Amino acid sequence: MFRVTGTIDGSVGSVSWEDGDLVRDAEDITAEDLAAVLAVHFRASRMEGRAVGPITGPHTMRDHLSDPLSALFIIYDTFDEVGAVEGDVPEIPVEVEDEDGVVY
Repeated sequence: MFRVTGTIDGSVGSVSWEDGDLVRDAEDITAEDLAAVLAVHFRASRMEGRAVGPITGPHTMRDHLSDPLSALFIIYDTFDEVGAVEGDVPEIPVEVEDEDGVVY
């Protein structure tokens, strides 16, 4: 699980990702958190059919929020400013090998 806290339109909210879902404890959720979660879902739905991920890959083309790295990219893209990232944050691969064995 990882959590990203940042601002959207001047409001501070947090989005947590775990096992393919955006999650938040019902007791702790604020209106700003809910707005951030909805904004991330909206952004992800707009990205369906488009490659999401680091320039070197891996990418997802659909169901972006089911993949931790693609979800992180969409969450970063949704927030105007990221203030904190905590937990088991996926790492961006430094090198990628394509199907022909070429390493980038």
